[in-house]
Amino acid sequence: MDETEAGLLRAKIVENTRLDGQCLIWTGGLSEKGYGRLDVTLDGKVRNRRVHRIIWELQRGPIPDGMVLDHTCYNRACWNLHHLHLVTVKQNNENRDPATSRYRGTSWNSAVGKWKVSVKHHGIAYHGGYFDDRDEAARVAREMRARLFSNSLGDALLPA
Repeated sequence: MDETEAGLLRAKIVENTRLDGQCLIWTGGLSEKGYGRLDVTLDGKVRNRRVHRIIWELQRGPIPDGMVLDHTCYNRACWNLHHLHLVTVKQNNENRDPATSRYRGTSWNSAVGKWKVSVKHHGIAYHGGYFDDRDEAARVAREMRARLFSNSLGDALLPA
């Protein structure tokens, strides 16, 4: 892709973007999983590509084989380069969205009436216990991830 085409592509992306906090949100088409999608012509063929990947490749170059982009803001429609990090698939899975209880690895167990800690690693769920206090459960979950995971970038970005 030459510089003229790259400039036109950047302009199209910016035209279809809104600011939400620090996230640059793609307002065009979305995939079923919520990623920004855009048709791009490469080598004479039209391909439907993820917007955050297009921006990364325009600004920083190709994404190496075996690597993916992790949205540290947990917003799949965001293409802010400051929110994207090159990671392995394993590392990306370790940085899942904490949406269920605001804290990763914690959930409310209504049968017990306490916060449950469970951290999954390599397909195995590790039980961390039950807690009356959600913040205490979150601390234990963070400690478990620090012991189990090779990458806890999501934890590094969360307040302790």
